[in-house]
Amino acid sequence: MKESECDYLEIWNNLNSSEIKYDLEQELQVLENWDSLIKPVGSLGKLEKIIAQLYGIRAGKQVVIDKPIVTVFAADHGIAKDDTVTQWPQEITGKLLEQMSLGKTAINCIAESNSIALAIFDCGTICNEQIDKVTNIKLKHGSGDIRTLDALTSKEVITMITTGALIAKVQIQKELNLFITGEVGIGNTTAASIIISKVLDKSASVIVGRGAGATDEGLVRKIEVVSQIVQSMELVTDPIEILRLVGGLEICTLVGYMLQLAISNQIIILDGIITQSAALVASLIRPELKKSLIFSHISAEPSAIYLREYFDCKPILDLNLRLGEGTGGALSYPIIKAAFQCYLGMANIKELNFD
Repeated sequence: MKESECDYLEIWNNLNSSEIKYDLEQELQVLENWDSLIKPVGSLGKLEKIIAQLYGIRAGKQVVIDKPIVTVFAADHGIAKDDTVTQWPQEITGKLLEQMSLGKTAINCIAESNSIALAIFDCGTICNEQIDKVTNIKLKHGSGDIRTLDALTSKEVITMITTGALIAKVQIQKELNLFITGEVGIGNTTAASIIISKVLDKSASVIVGRGAGATDEGLVRKIEVVSQIVQSMELVTDPIEILRLVGGLEICTLVGYMLQLAISNQIIILDGIITQSAALVASLIRPELKKSLIFSHISAEPSAIYLREYFDCKPILDLNLRLGEGTGGALSYPIIKAAFQCYLGMANIKELNFD
């Protein structure tokens, strides 16, 4: 993953300028095709729209979804150095990666049960050890404490965005064809909530949730912190500046990962509000990205309903999930796969030979 500064600049310029295609005609044609299959019109509900969207995203390229991967991006956040916004110590992020490398977390179990490949990247945890099966791409050990410091520098933001794009390129070269986004990071729901509150211009009181299980008192503190930081960013509009002030390293990497996949007409499955907050920033950089995103589920976090409105999306699942790791995305895959098989395999109504 080692690239020169010049190469990173070229990748960044490409992410900003390359066309993101979405073929609306293909989408409409697939919806029309559904109506000709042996079933009542529209009777497979959301499934019909999901498959139509796959064809729109691929924009004339072959649609194949037999090689899915969930990619987990992990990082720590300086705001979690104490128990103001979370009762969990930062060290938990590294411990989770250790268990993930051993196949003992929820995403391991869900991915394995659905034959989904798993890739794990350490974008910036405080963990000093090299963990087996975890690719270390970290620039630093966690972002700055955003109550008193900037989370990152502009150079760090661009570097992690372009690193995410490089990861996407490598995975595409391996002929993977459905990309589920995941993340791990103690304190990252606070960063995500700040981004969502800022970009959607919503009060922290309706955006902030319990994340990894904040107590009532912890939730009050978390809302106060998010509100104060959003207020301090009142004049900020540039997406890179938002990431510089808020972080995190995993969110930046997700932004680049999604942008590259969208440019390459690849199928992106979003998980919960962390990956959706990254998509929110990516959509500020490239608004046409919105149509290229499939929402696997609506999170139990309160911000989810506002994200659904912004992206005008209909999530596949509603299971009260708030775990992250890509779990919702992985759970949605067998539904997408079954819907795709229906589209390819069902008979045309003409085959019934009605007089």
